[in-house]
Amino acid sequence: MIDPDGMWAFGETRRYRNYFDEWAAYKECSDRQMEWNSFVASNSGINIDLEHVKFVLFIAELTGGSGSIGSTHFDDKDTEDIVREAALNDVEFALKLYKLSQSEVDYLFRWTGEIDFDNDIYIQEGFIPGKFITDEKSGNPIIEFSTYKGSDTWGPLSNLYHETEHGIQFENGRLGFIKGEDGIWGPNNHMYDINDEIDANIAAFSAPGVNQIKRNRFLKKSPGEQANFLLQSKNYDYIRIFSNHGMNHVPIIQEWQTNKRLIHTEKYLHFEFY
Repeated sequence: MIDPDGMWAFGETRRYRNYFDEWAAYKECSDRQMEWNSFVASNSGINIDLEHVKFVLFIAELTGGSGSIGSTHFDDKDTEDIVREAALNDVEFALKLYKLSQSEVDYLFRWTGEIDFDNDIYIQEGFIPGKFITDEKSGNPIIEFSTYKGSDTWGPLSNLYHETEHGIQFENGRLGFIKGEDGIWGPNNHMYDINDEIDANIAAFSAPGVNQIKRNRFLKKSPGEQANFLLQSKNYDYIRIFSNHGMNHVPIIQEWQTNKRLIHTEKYLHFEFY
């Protein structure tokens, strides 16, 4: 029994590891204003397949384009600049952005501004900035994030990394949305557990500029200890999902369930593995 994030982390990601050196070489030749075809011609040993081409086109668009990247869209230019810069400086984050850009659904990134942990009065117990929400009409995911200033724990982009990880969880069938009786889309509580938040916090700790001592302290904890650490924030969502499911993963995806399909009905939006 595995979860889809494990499939992504140890399966699909491996396919792109060989492209990282080529990415660096591509960026080098891009700086020299060389054409991609010339780069390929001078590196005939490269095995070009469809996924490789798609990844290279993504990198080219990331480095030199503007506006939407595949299925990923940006609420405004400030949002776009932050997300692009994060991806250009971190290949692991770029891989996640690439995965979302190839999705059957559209993702919208939305920056809500900077939070100053030294001065903002609304930084209080139980407050967690950023949201992984949906468009009220389409149900499509929105990755809403803040940048941080003055935190003694987090880096400036930790919230972006946290909420993007929820996007990956949605893409991997771990999160979903449901339309309530009021017609408003919200998280499907049958597909949301404390492990999703643990992994999102691990992603937040992987952002540049985090406190490495606190990062290592969190990573050394057992999953149960990590859950207790989150519950101490007294965030209502954390308390609710832990009371619903404890440490259980929902949904459970079996190892043989490798096929994926989009479920998008009037009431439900999620990916299903079968």
